Amino acid sequence: MRILHLNITEKFGGAAQAANRLHHSLLDLGVDSTLLVVNKESNDESVIPVADIYSKTDKLQLLFRRGINIFKTVFHLNKEKKYNPPSFLLGVLGRIDFDIIHLHWVTGSFVNFKEIAGIKKPIVWTMHDCAAFTGICHVIGSCSNFKTGCGRCPLLNSNNINDISSREFYRKKEIIRSLTMTLVSPSRWIAKNASMSPMLNGKTIKVIPHGLDTYLFKPMDKLSARRVFNFSSDTKIIVSGSVTFNDKNKGIHLFAEAINTIADLNTEIEKYEVVLFGEVTDDKTFSRVKTTKLGYINDNRLLKVIYSLSDVVVVPSLQESFGQTALEALSCGIPVVAFAATGLLDIVDHKINGYLAKPYDSTDLASGIVWCLDNNIDNKLSANARQKVTDNFDIKLIAQRYRELYDSLINK
Repeated sequence: MRILHLNITEKFGGAAQAANRLHHSLLDLGVDSTLLVVNKESNDESVIPVADIYSKTDKLQLLFRRGINIFKTVFHLNKEKKYNPPSFLLGVLGRIDFDIIHLHWVTGSFVNFKEIAGIKKPIVWTMHDCAAFTGICHVIGSCSNFKTGCGRCPLLNSNNINDISSREFYRKKEIIRSLTMTLVSPSRWIAKNASMSPMLNGKTIKVIPHGLDTYLFKPMDKLSARRVFNFSSDTKIIVSGSVTFNDKNKGIHLFAEAINTIADLNTEIEKYEVVLFGEVTDDKTFSRVKTTKLGYINDNRLLKVIYSLSDVVVVPSLQESFGQTALEALSCGIPVVAFAATGLLDIVDHKINGYLAKPYDSTDLASGIVWCLDNNIDNKLSANARQKVTDNFDIKLIAQRYRELYDSLINK
């Protein structure tokens, strides 16, 4: 069984982490797995950048496409360029042997679906966001237009029923209809929404969550973890992280409101500290409490230390297809506070391993943070957190479920 995974990056971003973890766990199971990327970030021989497979013709074609794209942009001839970018895939798939192609994050110029329409082998697409069932967006927010073919797109501030989002919806629908494709959702929430989109009519949608190396992400001594970053042993540390918080969907504004609420009600706010990892450009977001910004972290071992030094981890996102930050924190035995919505409902259990606040009530988010700080004295929340992950999300269990799916598709 030869599985070819496609993801635009090797490690950067949540989809890359999920794809990479699955890929390596499949290798551990004896599956012939390869990860094909645009941006390679390691010396891993099982990860192949597409540029290594380009022929001279491919390179010339890519250069020509880029030149045309720049020309149209400069002369304003391609207003819809962002929805029809040149693909990096070119003829690469014709030079690789595989039994199943597994798509992950393939937007952003990696895959033009017309180029894989001729593939007569099974295709699996893990829906890391909403792009698989909408016209142009990755985050649907409160919009339900995907249920009727998009159009009047809020992302475009459009009132036109036949706008770019609608045209792209039906273009994608026609191509996907021709493919032997199985969709995999990491959460029940994504699966529910995907099943309501006409784009995926007739396609099988299965729910398989993302997995985690629970041996790597495991609890460590809190004081030892704090010494790594020179944090005080008696400080109440509240951690939150994302690749970037410069995206309103990540909810940092609601997190800041929650911290301000805690500051208003707590006379010992000087004993609290917020620790952020990921890109943050607003230096005034947390003005009421001491804040440490660690920047983007791409080392999982260092992430384990950051989770372990915390008392609670907050995931204030408005929408998550799954919630890998929450999963990593729980695996390290740290209770998680999040909103009771979207993919996080599959991970966080209210007042069992964390707290699910009313969407999108920053005051209740603050209540959840305080509740977790006050109710984990006996480490019961921590024990429940760890147990939830080892029972349901260990990457070995998840890889086996994917292997069974691959077997069923090959043996049809």
